[in-house]
Amino acid sequence: MAPVVTINPPSTDATGWGPVNYVVNIVDATDVVLTEEDIVLEATSGVTAQVHVSQAKDIDYVVTLDNIRGDSTLRFTIPAG
Repeated sequence: MAPVVTINPPSTDATGWGPVNYVVNIVDATDVVLTEEDIVLEATSGVTAQVHVSQAKDIDYVVTLDNIRGDSTLRFTIPAG
């Protein structure tokens, strides 16, 4: 069975600087370690942010976007692999 990754809604809808936290659940995976390098930021109009990842529980991670600069849209994805 393939792993299932769920990115939950952000801790806030809008912010000037951050932080914004997302709980990420990874189910049906073995030996998974999520790191900052696994996160792909998708930003418009030159928006930037720092990414931090911490493990919250066995299958949960917290992805934090902080030091957000710019005024537009910022999101992230976790590519397969």
